[in-house]
Amino acid sequence: MVSASGGTPAVPMAPDQAVTDGDAADARGLRETLRPLTRAALHRTPASAWALRDLQRRLDADVPLRVGARDGRPAVAPPPTVAAALARVARQALEHLAGPEAGQLGACAADDCGMAFLDPGGRRRWCAPERCGVRSRVRAHRDRARAAQR
Repeated sequence: MVSASGGTPAVPMAPDQAVTDGDAADARGLRETLRPLTRAALHRTPASAWALRDLQRRLDADVPLRVGARDGRPAVAPPPTVAAALARVARQALEHLAGPEAGQLGACAADDCGMAFLDPGGRRRWCAPERCGVRSRVRAHRDRARAAQR
């Protein structure tokens, strides 16, 4: 899911420890767990039982936030492990999918994109205007140009 503001998350997500190939595979697994849950939230249909179980398994790895310091001021410390970092991602996704922001979820209008995003203003069409939006506008322009040549 793409952030509505495109800004930095309020809570650090990068773990203290190095990321292994297995960790990267686990992150891809989380993405595949969130995909059907996001579709279910967007279409207001029942969520997959296996995806809910897997999301809970990942949430169980969450740890309490720790205090750190940045420029001498209090800050949220990074998660200690990759599993804890992925649990933070899972928690944030669940808050978006099931919390008050769920009504602001949108799906990219591009036929070849499956991204979802938060749209508090209710006017957004694409996950990323500079990617899907540009491709869509270029495609529409080419279609109009071809139609004018006939």
